[in-house]
Amino acid sequence: MENLNRIREHLRGCLIGQEKVIDQLLVGLLAGGHILLEGPPGVGKTFLAKTISSLLNCSYQRLQFTADLMPSDLTGVNIWNPLKGEFFFRQGVLFTELLLGDELNRAPPRTQSALLEAMEERKVSVDGVTMELSPQFTVIATQNPYDFEGTYTLPEAQCDRFLLCVPVHYPSKEDSRKLLMGCSRQSPFSPPCDPNYLLSLRQKVKNVHVEHVVIDYINDMIHTSRELPEIALGASPRAALMLLRGSQAHAFLQAREYVTPEDVQSVASIILAHRLKLTPEAQVEGLTASRCVDKLLETAAIPR
Repeated sequence: MENLNRIREHLRGCLIGQEKVIDQLLVGLLAGGHILLEGPPGVGKTFLAKTISSLLNCSYQRLQFTADLMPSDLTGVNIWNPLKGEFFFRQGVLFTELLLGDELNRAPPRTQSALLEAMEERKVSVDGVTMELSPQFTVIATQNPYDFEGTYTLPEAQCDRFLLCVPVHYPSKEDSRKLLMGCSRQSPFSPPCDPNYLLSLRQKVKNVHVEHVVIDYINDMIHTSRELPEIALGASPRAALMLLRGSQAHAFLQAREYVTPEDVQSVASIILAHRLKLTPEAQVEGLTASRCVDKLLETAAIPR
């Protein structure tokens, strides 16, 4: 926990006023899932993703998603070598431990779909040959709000593969003043020497105890999401598993060896909201997915 706390404090010093975002990002990494950072340009999304990769001593690739990006840029491609008379495989950016995908929703759906197998199975298939990715393979992607020019809506299958979607907002007026005054603290930091440090943390998270009543609490919430009239597409079984793992990661980050209902409530919105699809009527009324998650939390019976 000592190294983890140092990473946490270093990130807080680098990105002023985003303590909540940093903790949510760490929950995603500890839970072993992929992370989507959503917010307007210039709030530090890419900077945060780059910084965490260097602090964890992981190999990483950065890819700017654009409208002309091809699936082979991600997965790799077989190239003919005329001198040897054979094909050789040139790896794409997916062959890394942390992939920083900048402005993910500016790429067309065909390119975004190239991520599906890698995010779910940590494998890549090219020309009928399947190759393993790193067991630490994690996607940290950024996206602009959908109403920004030149953006595409992420497919439901891809949204469901992101463990959580973290909203990154503008800093407060006081935090902006600190930023302008140059108060960010980028102190020297030596990352953990063990390249498998992140894997070891994830194994500890899996061992965090979860009582049966908490599991029932999560299960009730997931099934209720499929019954609300405002929701056209509710939470999937994958969402239930990720809510469980995210709750364990939140408890671990709080230095606890067991999960409480408060852990579930703390991560429910960032894990479920981006998965829920509202009915057209609910959208016209101005209802949001986050508000629907709040409604789920209000109706689910809290275990005692």
